[in-house]
Amino acid sequence: MMRKCVQGWFGGWLPLLAAVALGADNASQPASNIAGQQAVQFANYARLLANEPIRKDLGFTPQQTEALQQAFQTYGQQQQKQEQEYPNPQGLSADDRQKFEAQAFKIAEQFGQQLAQIVTAEQTEQLEQINFRLAAYSVLANPAAAQELGLTQEQRQQVEKIQQDLQNQLWQIQHQAAKDSVQVLNAEQLTKLRNLQQRGFRQPPQSAAPGKPQPVRPAQ
Repeated sequence: MMRKCVQGWFGGWLPLLAAVALGADNASQPASNIAGQQAVQFANYARLLANEPIRKDLGFTPQQTEALQQAFQTYGQQQQKQEQEYPNPQGLSADDRQKFEAQAFKIAEQFGQQLAQIVTAEQTEQLEQINFRLAAYSVLANPAAAQELGLTQEQRQQVEKIQQDLQNQLWQIQHQAAKDSVQVLNAEQLTKLRNLQQRGFRQPPQSAAPGKPQPVRPAQ
C-alpha cells in the first residue's frame, strides 16, 4: 500500500520525497541535457514546494496549487508501481539494481519536469534563494566554514545564538506535539501505550523523511 501521512494532501506525499532525492541525485544517471538538469533541480525543490508557508511566500495561485497536487499524485502512483516491481531493492542483482536506479532517476526527472512547468521564472529565483539560505544555515554550523569565511567573534556568537534558538524552538514544538498526542488517548489506551513502549515499540524508520525536523538537503 502506498505510504501516506495523515495530515494534509501535501503531507501525505512527504515520505515519498526522499525517493525523489534518491533518484534525482543518482550519480550513475546524469541528466543528459540542460532541460534534464533543470528537471533534476526542480525534483530537489519538491520538499520546498511541499511546504505551505513557502508556497505562500512564493505567491502560489489556486491553479498552481492544484497543478502541484496533481504532480505529487502522479509521482506517488509511479513510485508505488516501482515499489511493486521491486519490493526488495536491497536484494537486487547488479544488473537489476542498475535498472532500478535508472527507473528511479527517470521518475524523478519526469516529476521535476512537471514542477518546472508549474513554477514561474520569478518563483524559481525565489526557490533558488530559499534553497541557498537553507544550505547556508547548515554550512555555517561548521566551525571550519566559519574560519574560512573569516567570521568575527561577534558574528560567530550571533550565528550560534540563532542556531541555539532554533533547537529550543524545535524542542518546544516536539514537546507540545507529544503532549497533545497523548491527550487524544483515553485511560485504557494510555495503559496500552505504556505497555507498547516497554515492549520496545518505536516510530517506523523512514529514510530521511522530510516530515522530520532536520535540515533540508540542498539541491546539487
